[in-house]
Amino acid sequence: MKSLYDPSELVGTPAFLRGKFGVDRPEPHQMESWRLAEVRQFHSSPIFAIRNYFRTADKASNLVAIQPFAGQAILDVCIESQRRKGYPQRVVGVKSRQVGWSTWSLGRMLHNSMKRNRRGMFLVPDEDVAAVMATRMGTMVNSLPLFLQPMRRIDNVKHVVFDNPNRKDRIDNPGLASEMQIVVPSPMRGIPPQFLVVSEYSHMESEDQYEVSSSIVPAIPLTENTCVIIDTTANGFDDFYHPMVMDAMEANPKWCARLEHSKRPYTAEQLLAGELGEPNRPDAGYDI
Repeated sequence: MKSLYDPSELVGTPAFLRGKFGVDRPEPHQMESWRLAEVRQFHSSPIFAIRNYFRTADKASNLVAIQPFAGQAILDVCIESQRRKGYPQRVVGVKSRQVGWSTWSLGRMLHNSMKRNRRGMFLVPDEDVAAVMATRMGTMVNSLPLFLQPMRRIDNVKHVVFDNPNRKDRIDNPGLASEMQIVVPSPMRGIPPQFLVVSEYSHMESEDQYEVSSSIVPAIPLTENTCVIIDTTANGFDDFYHPMVMDAMEANPKWCARLEHSKRPYTAEQLLAGELGEPNRPDAGYDI
């Protein structure tokens, strides 16, 4: 099966630049064109950006590149099957209890928020989880190369605003006017996010579940620049998550059958290379 991704998206930055320019190192007068190509590839391809530029801390507190495991690769294929066809991205996941599962969603939110006039929101079940995710987000932003780091007007633990901090020249050089928040659900009104991650929805308190399902998700426009990711470990039956999973499975029977009946475990690279294909109905609503 054909991969969704162009081969240049699945390689490291040095290999990408060699493929584009044919040599390993630029001459001094070529530096600007090399840097421009690098920045364009970063912004056009979420997977290229996350794998090559975003960092997270391992158990020994060393900064390491974020490389997807199989479950995260499945999530990325689902999102890209919709994004590349111009559909709103809507993905519901039934995830295993694997440490770092939500890191990929956090990386995609950061990549989305590094475009102009974007708002990303990451909903978590409690403040302890919010603190952990905020630390990961800060690591990703601060470990970016300086030429890729946007200006930041607000940069606290759970809220980042990519904007010019200098009032004197903000009109002429405004910055991105984008922001990211990591919060626990609460009565939320106002401008909805374009990128929403709902982490561990099935484990939230019932009033928080209601706030998410009745106020936040319905307010997000059904446009090609919006994305909703609901990733949670299963927790029995409810009125929102369980029916959504069932609907997504019914809309994508061949995709789900291939996932369920695969005779061998797939690696992330095999999934990204297209060995499992992609969901049947990217236009049907939520993929799984």
